[in-house]
Amino acid sequence: VTEFFGITMASVGEFRERPGLEPIIFQNPSANTYRKLLLDNGRIVGAVVIGSAQHVQDLGVVQAMIRRKTDVTRWRHMLAGERINYGMLAYETVKK
Repeated sequence: VTEFFGITMASVGEFRERPGLEPIIFQNPSANTYRKLLLDNGRIVGAVVIGSAQHVQDLGVVQAMIRRKTDVTRWRHMLAGERINYGMLAYETVKK
């Protein structure tokens, strides 16, 4: 995690795209917001977030999902949106 010119940036897990990984990207240039999740066979293996500190705080849930190798296939449609329900994803991650 780092901050430049008032914009917070963080990454967890893999951050470079490569063959076999599916990038899911959300960006809003006017709000200085960018998020990239990298999936490998339906499981998140990495993430990059640029934006506010709140956006970076959400990476704790993403990191838990990476560690637990949570299959997010059924929520894939939600991952490209501006807001992700990390509470629901966290619940699904820990209930296994």
